[in-house]
Amino acid sequence: MAAIDREGIAMLEALGLGAPRLSASALPPYRFIPGLTPRPVADPQGHSFGRTAQPVIVPPPELWRSCEPYLLGCDLYNRAFWWEAHEAWEGLWQNCRERPRQHRFLQGLIQAANAQLKLALGRRQAVLRLWAKAEEHFDAAGPSCSFMGLATGPWRGATMQYLASCLQASPVRHDTKRFPSIGLRDLSE
Repeated sequence: MAAIDREGIAMLEALGLGAPRLSASALPPYRFIPGLTPRPVADPQGHSFGRTAQPVIVPPPELWRSCEPYLLGCDLYNRAFWWEAHEAWEGLWQNCRERPRQHRFLQGLIQAANAQLKLALGRRQAVLRLWAKAEEHFDAAGPSCSFMGLATGPWRGATMQYLASCLQASPVRHDTKRFPSIGLRDLSE
């Protein structure tokens, strides 16, 4: 069962509000929080119930600005829609296996989103396990300090510090003032 209540969801709404929107897509009407809100796809009350997945065309990493699912995933992540961010990036991840670096980078983002959701649920061990997996994928994506518009080194460092700080708190919870959102900008790929 969820370790977060409706008041906790309201707190999540403050995360990432200062981050600029990157995509043109609308955000869902609610965040999926296991045990608290309807399952988006499986529950008839879910925000994505009955929707069919659209075919995903994955542009090469240097064309990230034109990749709406990637940009939407970043917006969702920044605003604490972590399950939904995972879903947005998963279609890309599944369709870019022929580009190992991009594939691993997207898998790292997916695991980072999962770690943030587990933090909201107060699950320390799951956060540590998932962030370690994210780090493995980011490392495998290559040593570059920039990929698909994200300065990966600084963002990873800030996220690692943020998670460590939040996990030391009692109770375990997000810090709306220190949450490291994903900021994209033109950087050398």
